[in-house]
Amino acid sequence: MKWRVARAALMAIILTLTFSVLAYAALAVPVQASAAPEGFNLVAENESLRLYIHPGTAEIAVEEMANQTFWFSNPIDRQTEERIARGQTKDQLSAQFTISYYTPAGEQRLMDSFNESIRYGQYEIIPLDNGIRVRYDLGKRWKDTDYLPVMIRADRFESLILERIDSSKDRKFVRDSYYLIALEPLGPDDEPMPDLYGLNAKQLFGDYKLVPKQDMSSRTVETLPRLLADQIVGHRKDMSQRSHVQFRDIEQLTEPTYILRNDLMSWDYDDLVKILKEIGYTPEQATADHEENHLDPPIPNVQTFSVTIEYTLDGNDLVVRVPVDEIVYPDSVVNELGRRVTYPIHTIRLLEYFGAAGMSEEGYIFVPDGSGALINLNSNRLYAAPFSIPVYGRDKAVAPTTERVRYTSQAYLPVFGIKAADRAFLAIIEDGESLASIRADIAGRTNSYNTVHSEFVLLPRAVTTLQGRVDVVVAWQAWQDSINIFQSRLPSCDIVVRYAFLHDDQANYVGMAHYYQDYLVNKHGLRQDTAREHIPFYLGLVGAIERRKPVLGIPRTVIEPLTTFDEAITLLKNAVERGLESIELVFSGWLSGGINHRFPVGVNVERALGGLNGFLALADYAKSAGIGFSPEVGFINVYPTGWFDGFSPTAHASRFLNRRTAKVSGHNPATMQTGYDTSAYVLSPAVLPSVVERFMSAYKKYGERGASGIALKDMGTEVNSDFREDKDKLVDRQQARNAIAGQLEVIRSAVENVIIDGGNAFTLPYVDSIVNAPLWDSGFKITDESVPFYQIVVHGFVGYAGEPINLAQDTRTARLRSIETGAYPYYKLYFADASKVKGTDYDWLYAANFAEWIEDAVGFYREADAVLGRFHGQRIVNHEKLAAGVYRTTYEDGGSVVVNYNQEPYVLGSVTAGGGMTVGAGSFALVEASRTDAETGHRRQ
Repeated sequence: MKWRVARAALMAIILTLTFSVLAYAALAVPVQASAAPEGFNLVAENESLRLYIHPGTAEIAVEEMANQTFWFSNPIDRQTEERIARGQTKDQLSAQFTISYYTPAGEQRLMDSFNESIRYGQYEIIPLDNGIRVRYDLGKRWKDTDYLPVMIRADRFESLILERIDSSKDRKFVRDSYYLIALEPLGPDDEPMPDLYGLNAKQLFGDYKLVPKQDMSSRTVETLPRLLADQIVGHRKDMSQRSHVQFRDIEQLTEPTYILRNDLMSWDYDDLVKILKEIGYTPEQATADHEENHLDPPIPNVQTFSVTIEYTLDGNDLVVRVPVDEIVYPDSVVNELGRRVTYPIHTIRLLEYFGAAGMSEEGYIFVPDGSGALINLNSNRLYAAPFSIPVYGRDKAVAPTTERVRYTSQAYLPVFGIKAADRAFLAIIEDGESLASIRADIAGRTNSYNTVHSEFVLLPRAVTTLQGRVDVVVAWQAWQDSINIFQSRLPSCDIVVRYAFLHDDQANYVGMAHYYQDYLVNKHGLRQDTAREHIPFYLGLVGAIERRKPVLGIPRTVIEPLTTFDEAITLLKNAVERGLESIELVFSGWLSGGINHRFPVGVNVERALGGLNGFLALADYAKSAGIGFSPEVGFINVYPTGWFDGFSPTAHASRFLNRRTAKVSGHNPATMQTGYDTSAYVLSPAVLPSVVERFMSAYKKYGERGASGIALKDMGTEVNSDFREDKDKLVDRQQARNAIAGQLEVIRSAVENVIIDGGNAFTLPYVDSIVNAPLWDSGFKITDESVPFYQIVVHGFVGYAGEPINLAQDTRTARLRSIETGAYPYYKLYFADASKVKGTDYDWLYAANFAEWIEDAVGFYREADAVLGRFHGQRIVNHEKLAAGVYRTTYEDGGSVVVNYNQEPYVLGSVTAGGGMTVGAGSFALVEASRTDAETGHRRQ
């Protein structure tokens, strides 16, 4: 049968080529054969790019016409260069995405687009106006045997099968694989059908006889009753032996019918299936034939999924979209046992191998961990876990945590990229970024490529014990101690990732940051800041805290003032007298309840600090002294501080996936456990607009008195869902992100100055300043270098500061990092003695007494202002590592700052050339633009 295999393969190639011609006829553009990668067809073109697709694998290629550089969705040399992966793992390098899903038993499984779609030919390529669309069906819906009709009426066999086979050899092979039989009434002289082992002929045939309708030997004729009975029993679940077959099961055979022989070899079945597939006979048609002959129809595999990817060209960029509303997964389907089951789709990893760098390439992967981090290509850090971090941090409404999450920072920017030699790409997640995690790994672990990509959570998952009311995925699994629970619907957004391509002196993390900066300016209205005489000094003052204290012998929660409003005025006057300029005051703990204040549906000033009159006096002084005054308020986390504060957990709190009210527990830094006293409810994003409206309507009247700004405690760091049972009331994470952005726009229009904590990417167009901006990465073992990518993006547009200098683990390093990254001084202080925080949930503020830190603050501010003051409002144009522990940051006017973290001085430039500059140990230096490259050792990019 080798000729049949060869012929089938040839036919597959012909069909593929024919399909590709038909699919691309509408978009095909004349192109020289040498310009297109082998096997790829041109499908779209603009002034900058060409888009190609391979019809046999659905992989895409993008050509930059200016330099004839190609970018591939999958490693183009994987068949020759892959040295590690084997078998299906190697085949995964040909996939455009991988999904994960869960079985009813709670087992996680993976499917990739190549092994579960392309390999089976279950995909469709559709032209778009400026690109291409690929629809994938994953999971082999039908077994090969489902294409074989066991019994089929003669006229259907001839019209649907034989007449469609071109080859006479194939036609004869198919006909010889079946016997043509029929039932005829017994004549007066006919003997009844004889009984056979396990077969009651009278019961089965009655007054009919089974006769062949083709030439066959007498011995074969004798086997026909057994063949008929065995094929029926073998294809009926309700039968287990020949005696179960009745005349009603074969009465249709009065019409001549073909029955499949049972003595074929396995390769004959394979050849038969291939021929039937080629002529277009389907399992659906086999189903009709089986039902007509009282046989069980083929049962399709229910573990099938459908995903569509669209590729379009947009200027110099490739835009990749996954329409989420077109994703199909098995939801309450009936399986082969007759039970209703669901296979929830959990995640999708998109273009895992786009721009992958091989084992011989030099460069790095850029990941948005904190300020930014680099993973050197082929670093051989195989002892370290692959990199993975969620964009915008953890969704705190998914499930309560019992331990502290491992991230010391979070991914504030939805971007990633790879630099290899003199070229690089930057990926920007444009939509669905709140659902994403950034994943990266080096070559040598599972395959021979360095990769970075985004993974999106489509149906968030949590595990819950069988206590209380939960929505189980599969009811008949209820005996288990715990079950998986999932979001009740897919997200309401699409997944959109933009790929930009960089070259030469822009092919590095600085060039990536500049591209993203331009993107934010052009697409999202990021505004450039104006220059000012002095840099801002961010002064955080802590008003009131809560503490447990015995009152008449009974422990009670009482308010402990750390800085009253009158004391704040005193401290500000002191600071001004000492020479602090451009003070931006962030006052926390001013609302009723202190730092963890009550539900902010109005302005209820803490009486222990001096009440409303004291607050207004502070606002008046700040205005008269030219001090920016931004009282802090938290909207996302709500602390239950009173019975009559207007907060109802049932009405206002988000729900965990187990439908209980979502609550975040405080973190005890000593035990690394949650469950600390400072727990808070997670506010539902659906309620956020009404809360912000009520607060701002009450707050705006204080703007004229000097409280012209506002500091937002948690809107820049958290994005939490609301997993309510009702699909219409459920708020997915991207909807929560949009709700926060919408309220930031409302707040922005109501006040003069907005200061935010952390600074997630979507908040940047609405804020003036960021405190606690990320200055470092998280220090994962797989990363090699922390870089100020975040700062390069925002400097000159939004003022920012890192963590409070006085609360840093190493204040010396914190000062140097601030100078290196262009971050402004930030101190968080209070008036009271530090003993006031001892034994409270706020003992982390032990090093924040104003009197102890004001000299340090003034000294550092003067140093920073002398260096960074001239660069306020300017973009960072370059950042480079001059030596181990020595970094240079260059600004628009050509001036730069060199920071030396080492314990010995660093000589910048060449002393013998008549220049050179010494940067002291643990110090920094301003380098004027007028100094020559020879004097400073400056390397232009």
